[in-house]
Amino acid sequence: MKKITVLPTWCFRDEAGNPLDVQLLRLLGAVHRRGKLTQAAEDVGISYRHAWNVLRQGNAFFGVALVELKRGRGAQLTPLGDKLLWAEQRAVARLGPQLESLGSELNLAIAREQQGAVSVLRLHASHGFAVELLPRHLTALPLDLQYCSPHESLAALDRGSCDVAGFHLPRGAVGERIRASYHERLNPREHRVIGFITRTQGLMVAPNNPLGIEGVASLALEGVRFVNRQASSGTRSLLDGLLSEAGVASTAIRGFEVE
Repeated sequence: MKKITVLPTWCFRDEAGNPLDVQLLRLLGAVHRRGKLTQAAEDVGISYRHAWNVLRQGNAFFGVALVELKRGRGAQLTPLGDKLLWAEQRAVARLGPQLESLGSELNLAIAREQQGAVSVLRLHASHGFAVELLPRHLTALPLDLQYCSPHESLAALDRGSCDVAGFHLPRGAVGERIRASYHERLNPREHRVIGFITRTQGLMVAPNNPLGIEGVASLALEGVRFVNRQASSGTRSLLDGLLSEAGVASTAIRGFEVE
């Protein structure tokens, strides 16, 4: 059965309504990966000449160059080109889970129209790489996958809105405290907890760890800047628990409020 995939797409227009070639961002991404315009054009599936035209149009549209070409040194993005690519990556990261959920709903509606009543596994879970791969491997029955926070997933299970709820459970004392917050949503007579995936989490730092960050306590050191996960995520619950164990106040961490 054919399936719908929903992807975000940029649309640039000037004051007169003139559009910019939609291939520009794909070309910028390929330039960033390959470092050569010839190879970038090949990745995008366009000719070298057309790639030049796309770049010229983009340069004229924004009034500054988006790619810097140097003889013998290949191609690299200018600051604005890099910022445009960053904006696209950020949009995809933020919208991706919601669009996947929308695609799941549309595919389910189509399947019901084509096949009538069909058995469906309704899964509500926090977005993750393993969960994202499930639709590709689950072929026995259609999967209605909706992305939401762990607490929202368990609330949906509690009211019968889904069949399976995905949630995170750290090991150790932090996990026991988080388990207690899930307790009111889990009924031993009706629910069974099944381990699905185990992952190791940590702090992502600059190459060679120049600030010497050794753990969550290091986040409060002078000169350290931090970017957080959203408050509803399982990773955030884990971090909050680890900070409490370490006796580190979130107000002491520069950038804690930045998600």
